Amino acid sequence: MDDNLYEYETQFLGFSPKGFVDTVYNIIADVWTSVVQDEIISRTPLSELNTAQLSAMKKALILLVCKDCKLGHVMDELEQYVLKYVFRIPDFLTLPEDLPNLDVIEQVDEERQICDRIKALESEIIELRLARIMLDDEIQNTEKLLDVIQELEGISTTDK
Repeated sequence: MDDNLYEYETQFLGFSPKGFVDTVYNIIADVWTSVVQDEIISRTPLSELNTAQLSAMKKALILLVCKDCKLGHVMDELEQYVLKYVFRIPDFLTLPEDLPNLDVIEQVDEERQICDRIKALESEIIELRLARIMLDDEIQNTEKLLDVIQELEGISTTDK
């Protein structure tokens, strides 16, 4: 797993999800030690074993679960599952102490929308100015054309 401390989950749940998995690991190890001591060793005829051999057998049985890091691999998978599915905080959930941050985010969104609107209006103003310049040019061309037409009409009426 990564070095994420799962602080948000710890705040929300009141305990660390990684601490939970570590506790489960310790419980499994303690229960297995009890099973070895109370069930396996107590029911096995051990009259011919000396104390050192008995101690070595207990140790071997206890380490059987941890052999080749089997328990470690299982606990890693449990940890990944628990962190991803069980103790995952839904996206829609916000802790009470984080509610003011939502207001800031909404204000930032509003500012972003305002900036976008300003840019759109600037573009619209530029387009309108260009359209006005083009219309002014068309008006000037039309006025010149009218002047030419009036001169031509004046010339044609004087020729008659």
